[in-house]
Amino acid sequence: MIRKWLILTLAMMAIPYVIPGFIVDSWQQALLAAAVIGLLNIIVKPLFIILTLPITILSLGLFLFFINPILLMLTDYFVPGLIIENFGTAFWAGLILTGINWLLNDQELKMKMIRNKKKL
Repeated sequence: MIRKWLILTLAMMAIPYVIPGFIVDSWQQALLAAAVIGLLNIIVKPLFIILTLPITILSLGLFLFFINPILLMLTDYFVPGLIIENFGTAFWAGLILTGINWLLNDQELKMKMIRNKKKL
């Protein structure tokens, strides 16, 4: 869990080099932003998914791509050293963070499978 948090912090620090308009003042702000994103993903994201289910069904699931940028904009509101200039910036940063999360979860799953095979 801490490893994932630190990797997301590094990603938050790297995104400004790739996406203009995404600004993180310091590593402390990136650490705080990663923590806030984690909390929002646990608490707010499931509510957003449920509340936007009709539009998600109508868009054949494409609306789910807009939930992460909304969460990033909320993170921008809560973390003083994080600046996201517009929704487009949040969209692309959200795609990068989603990809990193996917890779981390995939790696975690592979490690669990390896551990389970060793137990047999």
